[in-house]
Order: sequence, then structure tokens, then C-alpha cells
Amino acid sequence: IVTSMISMQASAAREPAVREALGQALARMGALALIHRMLYEQSELGSQSRIDIARLMTELCAQLRHWHRDRPGIEFAFEATAIAVPLECAMPLVLFAVESVTNAYAHAFPGGRNGRVALNFSVSHGGKALLLITDDGVGFDSDGDIGTMGSQLIRGFAHQLGGKLEISSVAGTGTEVRLQFMASG
Repeated sequence: IVTSMISMQASAAREPAVREALGQALARMGALALIHRMLYEQSELGSQSRIDIARLMTELCAQLRHWHRDRPGIEFAFEATAIAVPLECAMPLVLFAVESVTNAYAHAFPGGRNGRVALNFSVSHGGKALLLITDDGVGFDSDGDIGTMGSQLIRGFAHQLGGKLEISSVAGTGTEVRLQFMASG
């Protein structure tokens, strides 16, 4: 109900910045709703303490494609390793993914430029997880201060996961957001 109301408000908004802000709020709420739906479905099977990341990322990426359907010139690809992680890991991980992908759509392809965004989640045999989000957009000066709200949020989510965050970008060649953390727990 809440997301429907915000969606209606976003559609009625005349200012592009307002529509974008409401769209980002919708993406965040949709990701959390997805986790809660999956938990509800799993509780019927007797397990609700862990979330299958491959299934979660598959459904999240479908939502992200839908939210960005107005940008058909941007290809969005993903790949995810199947592993069940604790709920306290799944929440910041999915929000990190939403923020990173949303930032790519918002900043990497100005003026309707076409391109590609890719999300890849993998886990090594030792339980070390890697979430990699890349784009082939315009990039930015990664030596400068990146003080946007989205950037602050991904740093906070990385910290919550106890992870190591690296953001590298070169003007004209794209951006790579790399999050490493321990997925076992």
C-alpha cells in the first residue's frame, strides 16, 4: 500500500528531482519488501533465519529492471552464486546492491546515453563473498569527495557487513563498486 501511494505521488510529481527521489525511496522499500516476502514464504517451510542470495538477487534484479524500464538503452546483467546468508547479512547486502545500481543508472549515463550495468555476487570456498557492480558509463574522478547520499548509504551498508569497500572510476571508462565480506555466519 505504501509503495503504491509513493508510486502515485512520483507519477504526479512535476519536478524530475522529486520523481527521482521518490523512485529511489520506492527501490529501497521494494528491496526490503522482497526480503520480508521471502521470509514469509520460508517460514511456511520452517526456516526463516537465512536467505538464499541467488534467489534474492534474481528477484531484486527483476525489480531493478522494472524500476528502470524507462532506460531501455541500458543493458542490466547479473549473476549470483547460490548461498544462504543470515538475515542480518541479507538486509544490508540487498540495500547496498539497490544503492549501487541506482547510482549507476542515475549518474553513469547522462543525456540518455546507452550502456551496461552488471551485478555479480560470488562466494569463495572459504566463505568470502564479493559483490561487484560495474558500469561502462562516463565515470568520475574517484580521487574527489563522493559525498552523495547514495555513496554515504553504501559505505554504511558495507560497514554494517564488516566488509571492505572499494570504488574505482576513471572519467570516460566507467565505475566499479567492489564489496568483500564474510558471507558465512
